[in-house]
Amino acid sequence: MRRPVGRRIFIKINGAQFMTNKSNKYLITSALPYVNGELHLGHLIGCWLPSDIYARFCRARGRDVLYVCGADEHGTPVVVGAAADGMSIPDYANKWYEKHLRAVRDFNLSFDLYGRTHTERQEKLIHELFACLDAQGLIEERETLQPYSATDNMFLADRQLLGTCPKCGYENARGDQCDKCSATYEADELINPRSAISGACDVEMRPTKNLFFMASRVQDVWRKWLKSHAPKWSKTASAIANGWASDELRDTSITRDLPWGIPVNKPGYENKVFYVWFDAPWGYVSISQAARENWADWWKNPDAHYAQFMAKDNVKFHAVFFPEQQLAMNDNWKTVDMLKSMNFLNFEGGKFSKSQHRGVFLDSAIEIAPADAWRYALIASAPETDDTDFTFTRFADIVNKDLNGMLGNFVSRVCKLTAKNFGTNVPVAGTVDADLKNQINEKITELTTALDVCEFRAAVVALRGLYAIGNEYMTRCEPWTLVKNGDMAGAAAVLNQCFQLIDLYARVSAPFIPNAAEKMQCIFADKHDMTWPDAFESRIADGAEFVVPENLFARIDDETVTELTEKYAPRDENKIVPIVAKIVAVKNHPTRENLHILTVDDGINHELQIVCGAPNVRAGLIGVLAPVGATLPNMKKPISQRTVAGTESFGMMCSGAELGTSENGDEIIELGADAKIGDAYVK
Repeated sequence: MRRPVGRRIFIKINGAQFMTNKSNKYLITSALPYVNGELHLGHLIGCWLPSDIYARFCRARGRDVLYVCGADEHGTPVVVGAAADGMSIPDYANKWYEKHLRAVRDFNLSFDLYGRTHTERQEKLIHELFACLDAQGLIEERETLQPYSATDNMFLADRQLLGTCPKCGYENARGDQCDKCSATYEADELINPRSAISGACDVEMRPTKNLFFMASRVQDVWRKWLKSHAPKWSKTASAIANGWASDELRDTSITRDLPWGIPVNKPGYENKVFYVWFDAPWGYVSISQAARENWADWWKNPDAHYAQFMAKDNVKFHAVFFPEQQLAMNDNWKTVDMLKSMNFLNFEGGKFSKSQHRGVFLDSAIEIAPADAWRYALIASAPETDDTDFTFTRFADIVNKDLNGMLGNFVSRVCKLTAKNFGTNVPVAGTVDADLKNQINEKITELTTALDVCEFRAAVVALRGLYAIGNEYMTRCEPWTLVKNGDMAGAAAVLNQCFQLIDLYARVSAPFIPNAAEKMQCIFADKHDMTWPDAFESRIADGAEFVVPENLFARIDDETVTELTEKYAPRDENKIVPIVAKIVAVKNHPTRENLHILTVDDGINHELQIVCGAPNVRAGLIGVLAPVGATLPNMKKPISQRTVAGTESFGMMCSGAELGTSENGDEIIELGADAKIGDAYVK
């Protein structure tokens, strides 16, 4: 018997058409970040935060949600990062997975499971999927020319290769995708290729055999699918996907010459692994399998509603590559209904970059302000239609006006005024203010509609409007004046309405600022459920006990904004500068008595190996690192990766003389314990 299809409603917002689904199964996935360094604010707003807000909203609406994400542990970024750190790949992946888990907890992301892709479950799944595609004649063996470095004695794949982008001319493009223009291409299209491992330019094309997924054979099915689905996506995602539909789909190589990944289950390919983008999207499924025994109720259910969240540079893989495979298998896999892609969050006029140590990283962000402040401020200026620029000035302005000035101030005034004049029990209600009720209901509808279709900036406008209504009501009614004039019943009625608004604010704020929402809920001794409200209602009983809370949000002053702006000042995207770093370990050089081999934590990406001859080196010392590529005042050429007495050195720990801050050229600089690892060094 055919499963009945859930009722779908189409809504238009800002000219775009979106779909809501009245089926109760909601599948939500957030793009999987590589385990190759600290994550920054761009990662948070690009996929994590919007997906979390949507998942929390759906749960509050009573929907049965499966919400997953996890670490993408395969591919060249991980291989290259581990080599640079001098770590085994599993240890390197574990290190960054744990740090990403910390960020998940710090920012209150409510995944049902934050998993990982290097698991037996993932390997079994990929092997089954590959066998299915192979059995249908959709896998073909081809001998192709691939980049090979004689210096490294290996084929180079994806991020092991650097060169000039064939589309925009960017000189530090990766072997498969350009970070500047987001173009994708084949490795042999890269101009002036060089090894990202050794820097060697002796890259030549050599023949090797690889397996290809025959995308050209399923493109008609995919185009038909895209035509029916893309109109329901965000504008950016739809535009990118339709751009691919205008050309013939390329058959895609799905195997790589790498030491790490899912091994290929085909004779003759024992020394190869699957391409990360053949493997990674299916990580959503394997993580779902680990999270829920009934995972198929979402993944094999045509009535489920599937929402994907990612930055725009991942759209190709989620809108083209992943659904091609799903459709090709003819196995009732659930494909995406809502694909929400974000544009890029830039930083003070420039691009966030892990490799360039540029931007605000999540471990630093949580020290600057609480998670709720970041969650609200970032989503309020989310890059939904265009790239947006993060500045500390705008961040502080949003926090101070919306969270501290409107929401926090309202809650504080209501509770303090009531406690002073009526004690810590909610005053007796009067007649419900009809105008207040109508205004609130209008904004609830606006907020609900915006969240249902994943229009987050519109949602924040509605939420801000709700906060404003409460403040305007209190200002209009002036309960303090009523108290002064002896109208205690009138003051009680107004304040009772205000307490009902606090309860409402807790419920509608919870997807955005969950910590503050919980604090608002905990004002009342008798807690109520946090289900999503369809309309304004009075749930707080007359006489209910309450406590006067501490301020929900602290104000960010101008001095702090100035300090933060200077500390995280943008720098030339192509200029690498000295940074604060910590010596983790010191060992003697095996052949040179005057040299030491240091393990140095740069605070961003790597634990680097540095050869140094300074007499004051020791474990725990915080100093200044000149990374590879940095140029120092008295040097004509940038710092390079080099071999010192037979040992590789990936940068230099600096003396005062080398930085032009003193004449001491013998000892490296020692900074105080309060110096932040990974920050740019400012004289």
